[in-house]
Amino acid sequence: MVNNDNNNNNRSHREKIFNFISNNDINGLKNYIDKNNIVLRKLEHNRTIPIKRNFLIYSINNNASVEMVKYIINECQYETLNFGSYALDSPLAYAIKNENIELADYLLENGADINYNRTKKNKDLLDQIYEEKKGKNIKKWIKYIISHGFYISMENLKKLIIDNNTSSLKIIINHLTDNHKFILNLLSYYKSKIPLSNKQLKEKISEEKKVIFNDSLFEIAIENANYEAINLFMNYDNRKKEIILYHILNVFEEVNDINSNELNSSLHKKIVFINDIKNGRIKIPVDNYTLDNILHYHEICQQIKKLIEHKNLIHFQSYFQEEKRISKFFIKYLHNMEFDILIYAIEQQETPIEMIEYIIQQYDNLNYFIDLNEDFIRTPLYIAVETEQFNIADILLKYGADINYNYEELLLSKNDEALNYNGHNENIFDYLYQKQRLNHRILKYMFNRDIYLTSDILNNLIDKNETKLLKIIFHQYIFNEQFILNLLSHYQNKIPLSEKALQIKIKREINKIDFDDLMYINAFAINNYDILNLLIRNDNRKQNIIIYDVFNLLNKYSEKGKIFVDKLRSNPHKTDIENIIIENSINIEDKRKTIMEKIKNNDRKGLQNYIEIHRIILQCLYEARNNNDILIYAIENNNTSLDIIKFIISQYTTLNYFTFRIHNNKYIQCNTPLLSAVYRNKFHIADLLLKNGADINFNIHGVNILYYLCENTPTCKRALRYVIHHGIDLTYNTLFKLIISMNNEMLNRILKYYTFGPPFIINMIYFSKKKLALSNQQLKYLIAKEKDKLKINNPIYRVALENYNFNGLEILLNYSNHRRKTIEYLNICNRSQSIFRGKIENIVREGKLEMLKILFANNINISGDDWFHNLPLIYAIKAENYEIIKYLIGRSNNNAQEIDKKDLINLVKHGKLKILKLLISNYLNLNENKGYELMLEAIKCNNEKIIKYFLDTNICHQNIYNVFEPIIQNGKLNILKLLLENNNNINNNYKIDINMKDNKNHTPLDYALKYKNLEIIKYIIECGADINNINDQIVKDTEKDLLDLIHFL
Repeated sequence: MVNNDNNNNNRSHREKIFNFISNNDINGLKNYIDKNNIVLRKLEHNRTIPIKRNFLIYSINNNASVEMVKYIINECQYETLNFGSYALDSPLAYAIKNENIELADYLLENGADINYNRTKKNKDLLDQIYEEKKGKNIKKWIKYIISHGFYISMENLKKLIIDNNTSSLKIIINHLTDNHKFILNLLSYYKSKIPLSNKQLKEKISEEKKVIFNDSLFEIAIENANYEAINLFMNYDNRKKEIILYHILNVFEEVNDINSNELNSSLHKKIVFINDIKNGRIKIPVDNYTLDNILHYHEICQQIKKLIEHKNLIHFQSYFQEEKRISKFFIKYLHNMEFDILIYAIEQQETPIEMIEYIIQQYDNLNYFIDLNEDFIRTPLYIAVETEQFNIADILLKYGADINYNYEELLLSKNDEALNYNGHNENIFDYLYQKQRLNHRILKYMFNRDIYLTSDILNNLIDKNETKLLKIIFHQYIFNEQFILNLLSHYQNKIPLSEKALQIKIKREINKIDFDDLMYINAFAINNYDILNLLIRNDNRKQNIIIYDVFNLLNKYSEKGKIFVDKLRSNPHKTDIENIIIENSINIEDKRKTIMEKIKNNDRKGLQNYIEIHRIILQCLYEARNNNDILIYAIENNNTSLDIIKFIISQYTTLNYFTFRIHNNKYIQCNTPLLSAVYRNKFHIADLLLKNGADINFNIHGVNILYYLCENTPTCKRALRYVIHHGIDLTYNTLFKLIISMNNEMLNRILKYYTFGPPFIINMIYFSKKKLALSNQQLKYLIAKEKDKLKINNPIYRVALENYNFNGLEILLNYSNHRRKTIEYLNICNRSQSIFRGKIENIVREGKLEMLKILFANNINISGDDWFHNLPLIYAIKAENYEIIKYLIGRSNNNAQEIDKKDLINLVKHGKLKILKLLISNYLNLNENKGYELMLEAIKCNNEKIIKYFLDTNICHQNIYNVFEPIIQNGKLNILKLLLENNNNINNNYKIDINMKDNKNHTPLDYALKYKNLEIIKYIIECGADINNINDQIVKDTEKDLLDLIHFL
């Protein structure tokens, strides 16, 4: 039996390998590993735990060359370079600790994570730099880790503040503001030839050097009396100083319980903070009087409330003006989410206008809201209009209040969480409608002050069946009193108004209402034909657009459509547009056939005349369900002239629509004009469609036309290039289709084109031509930015896995900026639903070593409890994949598993000597019988290299004499010589005796005589065979002439 897992041998190997590493002898190490068939990873104790016996950590700590480290990483086949119980145990941490920038760069370029295994409890790289550098090169290494993506956490900053380490804090903030994005932005100006004056450049640099600091950092600095940190934050914070002060002070106001210890503590902190401003330790330009007022905020607030309630303008003004007691900043301080002095004054009603105006003048912005934990928010203008204080509302508008102010847009722009209000308020109109406060006076005021009625507002009114209110809007909102008075003022004041200027005013007034097809859809849905008539008669859009929207509904709601058309017919006072709707609703099929015939005959003039005479709206002939559309028919007809195509396009209100057929309740054969043109490589027509408004990303039930073009046909390849070049989006459904259909060639081509397509290449060429050097970090940023555009999400990875598309999964991972998070997601899915179970054979068979590494690195169980030690290796041997076998042996424990004899024989049969060496030297415990069978197979295959290796390793030395019969029987003199000449090998511990008998009691000479092979007989005798030791039965069966010849030899 051969035992290749001997602890002494392993210990000896390890010590020699450590010596090679210490001496940086990479060639010696390679030769030693190759000669001894060593699986380097298997020799490591605990494999990925970075103790002193880990080869990678040992090489880093011994300042080995990058070439040596690279060889060890490749030879050990690590799943990841991010291992270690703590952040400071990782290979990268050791490289930084040893100040080996070249090695740290290499590790980062090959996947080392600079933020690996960071927790609040454990120290990170920044802590290591503080503690070990002791001021030496600290600036250099802080810059290094930040520039390579080290995330500066709040914990890092807090620790620096508490430790009074302001110098390091300044290094970090300086470097954070001096980032590569700013440089690239400046390059974009240069590239676009946009001139920047010195003043503009300084402003941009000043803006870039600023950040917004979390207010809690100021609080920590205050608590720790770190005045340098406070001033540092103040210097770099891009907010105005009074705004910063306002936010900091609000932190102190968050405790509301008067009896609580927290309130007393908060008040004490505020007092300390304000005193520090007064004595100059904290540099904020605020006068002492204001600071004193802030300390007495609650008392002053109550005093001001009483002054407003008493409505005594003289007392109010004297209170504010006396020795400038109340500053503009303090007025702002009297505004928070629960109270506002201006809103309070308006709500009191009959507050003197002068008092209101004085307060307004203290505000920089009147478009804000407060939240009183009610169903509705409040703004100054909302309250003024709601209470019909129109004189105050006018003053608010005069000083900049926006009657169309939408607080929700402001929240979204700040990325705040959505507030839980009962209604969605588009603007003041919507707010008052929901509060049921609209009346004739308020409506008239808002209409005359340019309130904007959005389509959402009008659709809401249609949904609520507000026919009466809609009539008022359509009759009074457009060409209202204010519009007429403005026109009259031109006449009265003799101000000239040209015809063109008049038409512009009229057009602007007509377009105040933004009509859309959803209004018609909603009216149809609630069966309100009065509202539908209102819409048709007041819609300011082009006639054919209105008719198209109506006909879409007539097709969709056929029964309702008939009722509506009948109502139109019965109306004795029909408008022209209503007559056209009626005319286009009859004889549709006949009209369609006539028009298609004229297109087929290229009769451009006849087509135009027919349409004009019968007042046909071409899109009214559109029938989506049966793929009936005039434009698509013309595009698909190869004889249609471009002139006819242009004419038909001119008759369409939109080119963004689709036709389809339904089969088994599914849409099939979906088509659009653009898809039809691109699919047929009619790119001149596609250009025309795009020029006239076709949307390359038009949505067809969740997909765009790219979905239908993802086929491996020459036609589609050209079409793909066209649509991608024209900016089509890569949707999830398209990716799903490619993955499920295993169309990985197309998947890779598309992802590659989107990431490194012409725009990216053009940018790189531009940088090169202009000799604008990009650092590795800047280049990584640009590539990451391009990859982020792909928006590959977790379900896509899962679809690839569930469909056994491992090639597709690897392709997706290669284009991901968030590889680690993706693997974590797959790991979670596996734990809950075992999505990897049963897929191991496919992974190994397809040679997906990287996928296996991912699974091992994340401890993902694929096929059962013993899969780490047995199943994958068996599949790898069956697949005869050397690299995977080597990797799995390196990952295995010391207990060798039973390998099927047939699999080993197949390795011999296929001449896989390299794999056999790997297994026998590092894994297998071959018994004598199995070794004998492998030797027989090697002899049968006449594979001298394998036989020689088997002889050198003595895998069947006890049965070696039993192999002579098949060798001699088959006349394999070369193999016989190999066996006998191996006696001369000084490394061979076992010598073959030519006269030794096998288990049949025969010698090699017996078999040579038996099979009458003179050449072999002669060779055996020359090797010392005893001619007097021939088996009696063989002598008896051998011819006399042959025996005589033997004795002669």
